[in-house]
Amino acid sequence: MSIRVPHAWLLGLLLAVACSSPEPENVTITATDSGGTGDVTATATATATADSTGGGSEQEFPGDPLTFFIEETTQFAPVPGVAGCNNDDLNNVGSQLQQAMLAAGWTGEYLNNAQGSTYHFNDPFASEGSPFGQEGTFADSRRVTVYASHGNINFLQWGQPGPTPTGAEGVCQLIINDAMRLGSLVGDISGAAIYATSCTAYVHDNKLIETLFVGAQIGQHFGWHNSPHISDPLLASFFDQTGTSIIDGKDTIVPVHNREAFIGIGQSKPGLSRNSPVVYTPGQTAPEVVDRHFNARMRLGIGLENVIPEPQNPDIYNYAWVDHGTSPTCEP
Repeated sequence: MSIRVPHAWLLGLLLAVACSSPEPENVTITATDSGGTGDVTATATATATADSTGGGSEQEFPGDPLTFFIEETTQFAPVPGVAGCNNDDLNNVGSQLQQAMLAAGWTGEYLNNAQGSTYHFNDPFASEGSPFGQEGTFADSRRVTVYASHGNINFLQWGQPGPTPTGAEGVCQLIINDAMRLGSLVGDISGAAIYATSCTAYVHDNKLIETLFVGAQIGQHFGWHNSPHISDPLLASFFDQTGTSIIDGKDTIVPVHNREAFIGIGQSKPGLSRNSPVVYTPGQTAPEVVDRHFNARMRLGIGLENVIPEPQNPDIYNYAWVDHGTSPTCEP
């Protein structure tokens, strides 16, 4: 089944599905791309569905099997002798993403609550990495890496220490640009990361670059500038949409890319107002960044190259985001 929309770019895909309060039809959404490669603005119309053609004849991922690593914390409580574990409990967004990825033929691992550990994201060779870090066998050992929990600028939180390597200290917090190096040093497999956390992709004051460029030299990052309300199917909807296509007003088949899908779906939230989603694409050269930023399609593995060129250039990048405000809890 195909649908017809009046614009070539569909930034508002599945807003009604991902949100408990359906969005009105024909809502115009504007997303702005900014970065060292220049500024581009795209406008599109929200809709509720798209076909699942997989983008017609586009070449799918030619490399090794498509793999994922998802870690999620939904339960938080004080832990005797361990600081920083307590917070509000959260809903579960990772299990539906896991199901969607398995249904698409991916393989991977999903760890929830007490199964998770900061050490799974800690690189022993990062500037403040623990010698007990296990990033290379967990978070940086699969093509797509996801962490879903509480967070803030440059910060991820767990609700319990989880499996702690022998001789290591049980901890519930990780500073991204000090202790995590997805896509470099140990592991070096991850090509994209999703941070289903608050403020981790905070755009202002150069925090986006200072956090994610330093903490992960990989091909593409997905997160939120504010403290989002993420519904259970949101991440799964984003993933599925990157394997679909639409028909524009000129009967042209238009594939749905990561950028459009995440910016559209990432805005939706239960109730009033919207989230502020961000897609950040770094790289080594401007052509590489432009190609991945506008053409990557996660479900098909497009943009998940075997090796993302490193070292990336902090002055060559692009990011797309929609600013629906900043949460008071986001602390620069």
